[in-house]
Amino acid sequence: MHQYLQIDAILQSLPDSYGGFISNFYMNKIECTPAELMNMLITAQGTMKTGTVMAVSSTSKTRKGKGKKKATQATKVIEKKKGKTVAKGKCFHCGKEGHWKRNCKDYLSSLKKEATGSGTK
Repeated sequence: MHQYLQIDAILQSLPDSYGGFISNFYMNKIECTPAELMNMLITAQGTMKTGTVMAVSSTSKTRKGKGKKKATQATKVIEKKKGKTVAKGKCFHCGKEGHWKRNCKDYLSSLKKEATGSGTK
């Protein structure tokens, strides 16, 4: 069987839950081997089970005999409470948990001191 025929047969045999994956595959004109397709399907299946929304930028199109680019995946999960995003992490300024540097009271007060101090010189 030809490689493209194998890939089409695999994609047609998938259940309806893979509809987004199939659309993405054809819209981005991804070229791969059947083994690479199986790896992509395993990854897609894992993301469907966890319910994580994943933005996939697939650049696995082959160049004429010069190797293949790897597919990149980026995920970002933001939890929301009462319409506001919750920033969780470690501050790079003071090192405390629960806020980021841009929200750090110590950092913001030091910026104010620098701004008022430099204007009076």
